[in-house]
Amino acid sequence: MFTLIINYTKPLDEVNKVREEHLAFVIKHFEQGTFIACGRQEPNEQGVVEGGLIWTRGMPRTQLDAIIAQDPYVIENVAEYKIIEFNPLRHHANLKELL
Repeated sequence: MFTLIINYTKPLDEVNKVREEHLAFVIKHFEQGTFIACGRQEPNEQGVVEGGLIWTRGMPRTQLDAIIAQDPYVIENVAEYKIIEFNPLRHHANLKELL
């Protein structure tokens, strides 16, 4: 399982120019069952949104890298990903089928 932390590398007005394409990318991966949860980070102390977060199902890292490379945010160079792989040893019973 992975936690993907998305950090914007360009001003929010540039990020927003490709946001609809990014959201279509995200929806596609929810429909395919790849993504479990996602959302924008809450604004920082200055009121600026700095990125977002995605939880994914477990998969080979090479598969995840190929998926991320298709994100319009990455293609348009407005964001970068920090990838954290983890093995959930404990989880809520309702999540069992997703993990």
